Amino acid sequence: MVGAQRFRNPDDDLPADFALKRQAYYEALGLPLDGEQFIAGLQQSMGDALAAQCAMQIAYNARLNSGCISRQVGAVVTDEYFSIKSVGWNNTPQGQVPCILRNSKSLIEHDDKSAYSDYENNNNKFRQIIENNFGHKKIADKENILQGRHLSSVLRI
Repeated sequence: MVGAQRFRNPDDDLPADFALKRQAYYEALGLPLDGEQFIAGLQQSMGDALAAQCAMQIAYNARLNSGCISRQVGAVVTDEYFSIKSVGWNNTPQGQVPCILRNSKSLIEHDDKSAYSDYENNNNKFRQIIENNFGHKKIADKENILQGRHLSSVLRI
């Protein structure tokens, strides 16, 4: 059976001098000699890992509240015991048009420069990628390429 060697008898696998050098072997492994102390440390590390994973899952889900479709970020602030103190997410900066209201045609034709960042308006490499993927010729070649979706849902640079 594959993996069965893991369940062998430890007495057959221990070094011959284990009983004499037990403390040295435990120190080399960074483990306490006391079984209860070992288990308490193991339980603590498992609890800390679980709490950290819970906080990360909450942050991952909080990102879905973001008003920015292309850059969704969630965050959770905890104390040293992983007690959650705050949950947050990014949003579209005040005065900026939300991602969902922007589209490739408007970007390509500069219909609304204020809806786009300086990078989106002026970076030639970015603009070339947009025009190559979503320009009038491409849209004519591939009917309804965006299929009603906003630009950030289909563009990955």
